[in-house]
Amino acid sequence: MLVLSAILIENQLKELREQALKIGQQMGVKCPLSVLPMHVSLKKGIDIGQEDLDSCVDAICAIYSKIEPFSVEVEGLELSGGIVWLRLKENQKLTDLHSALVELGKTQFGSQPDEMDLDFKYHSTLFMDSEKDLSSAFEALRKVKLPQKITVRNFLIGTSDNGKPEGYSVYKHFSLGPDISVKEQWERFESK
Repeated sequence: MLVLSAILIENQLKELREQALKIGQQMGVKCPLSVLPMHVSLKKGIDIGQEDLDSCVDAICAIYSKIEPFSVEVEGLELSGGIVWLRLKENQKLTDLHSALVELGKTQFGSQPDEMDLDFKYHSTLFMDSEKDLSSAFEALRKVKLPQKITVRNFLIGTSDNGKPEGYSVYKHFSLGPDISVKEQWERFESK
């Protein structure tokens, strides 16, 4: 089982999410946002046994609980091969979170860092489809106005048995402060 640690950015990028879902449907390209809320992964999943799920989630939440809300600059949209993503600019807080999660996986659960963890890119995947040309979908999304920064204060923890985007589901939400709109959305995601 893989455990995903991510920043929940759904509320801060509503228009981008709505447009990505619409474009994905119109152009017939795969859009992971139809499965999970919009998020930025903090590391490649931690590989654990089912029996370790609750202790892994508790350990991730302990890391989150030591964080104060912070801002991250938005670099923009990127198209690379079969992926379109929103890229965030790396900063020390993101690096520290990533390092803490990698260390947690290694020391407490024997989960070695993935190759992606060695040069991690902070991003939110909008389209992932190796069978289709994504350039039209990418160009259509570029019309959406993006914020210069997002605030990090809400997280999600997801799980997957196979590690494929469509195989993930939300397991838990963690908030650094009160945010009723995110809570309402969380309840909606949970009811799926």
